[in-house]
Amino acid sequence: MKIAVTSDIHLGDSNCQLVTDNLALGPKFQRFCEVIGEVDYLVLLGDIFDFSISSYESVYKVARIFLKEILDRKIAPQVIYIPGNHDFEFWHILEHEVNIIKPILAHRQPRGFRWSVPGGIDD
Repeated sequence: MKIAVTSDIHLGDSNCQLVTDNLALGPKFQRFCEVIGEVDYLVLLGDIFDFSISSYESVYKVARIFLKEILDRKIAPQVIYIPGNHDFEFWHILEHEVNIIKPILAHRQPRGFRWSVPGGIDD
């Protein structure tokens, strides 16, 4: 089993070298793919999205380009995402989707959940 872990790519930040603000692959994307190679799991470990400096809309547009390329190039059939401090809001969005929206769409009672953030160590 092969696992690759990356963090702090800050999609949505104009300094990100993987996808540009004009929604094109950035100058470092090809090298990123070469370094990762083909793996069973790609772990996106925090600060993948940068909601601290960009709008949700602009971050999602940039992220879509990145994630689509990862899937199209078959870099990893499984992607695991763990939020960091610049994208921890994603945790709440996911919790809301899983516990409120999906049950309602399935004509079931929404489940309660606790607003929290994933554990982390900040030194």
